[in-house]
Amino acid sequence: MDIGKVSRILIQDETLIKNWEEFYSCLKFVDPDFNQLKNSYSNSTLTTFTLFNTILKRWVSARGEWARLTTLIQILKQNDFIMSAELLESNCIPITTAPKDPVKPFIFQLGKSSPTFTGRHKQLAVLQLFMKSKTTVAITGLPGIGKTSLLTKLAWTVIEREGYSCIYLLGENSSTITTSIHKLAKLTSTPIRDEGMDEVKESAEILLSVLSNLSASQKMLLVVDNVDEMNEIVASILRALVPYPEKCFVVVTSRNVAVLS
Repeated sequence: MDIGKVSRILIQDETLIKNWEEFYSCLKFVDPDFNQLKNSYSNSTLTTFTLFNTILKRWVSARGEWARLTTLIQILKQNDFIMSAELLESNCIPITTAPKDPVKPFIFQLGKSSPTFTGRHKQLAVLQLFMKSKTTVAITGLPGIGKTSLLTKLAWTVIEREGYSCIYLLGENSSTITTSIHKLAKLTSTPIRDEGMDEVKESAEILLSVLSNLSASQKMLLVVDNVDEMNEIVASILRALVPYPEKCFVVVTSRNVAVLS
């Protein structure tokens, strides 16, 4: 991250400058010299550029590899500094960061993002931060609040910006998720039976085989939508993925706030 460039961009946002202490606290790192920094800026011995440049240098030093430009943008969005986030995206994120021979994202059953979807920057930013530190999250709430719209927006965001692949499974009941997984297996030429056997494999085993057969370089988002009551197949899939956190990030949507409990 070019700290000088980022600092020059951030000080274009008057709101961020006015609320710089709030921005500082959002970065969540321990700085024993904060009061000295605050006093120096209050006394005009520090320019605004030097203030932000110092904050970012200390953040990067304290947080190491976690302190990346994409993380900073997500923190800004999460805390409603939208103008700063958009300035960084438009001035610092290349149009394409794909390698010369990129692996085309694998997308299964994911619907298009709604053209009327707006706002919810904070929720999207939180979910993207979770993708860097967790393996499974749930989006919960009452019917009609836009759980599926939010996860679809999240999915297309990470597909387009970070090259994720995405598998969408309908988890309403055992029948719908089994149908989805068998359709996925057929599409990817993944056997659902062991050779010479009549018995169909468990859905979780089939899904793990699909994930193993896809390119190891692909980052995968697995969506299980509308799991209002945890059924055994969904539960077995989540259990099967626990030892393999590198295989995918899982998002479950449900009306039940305790669906993952």
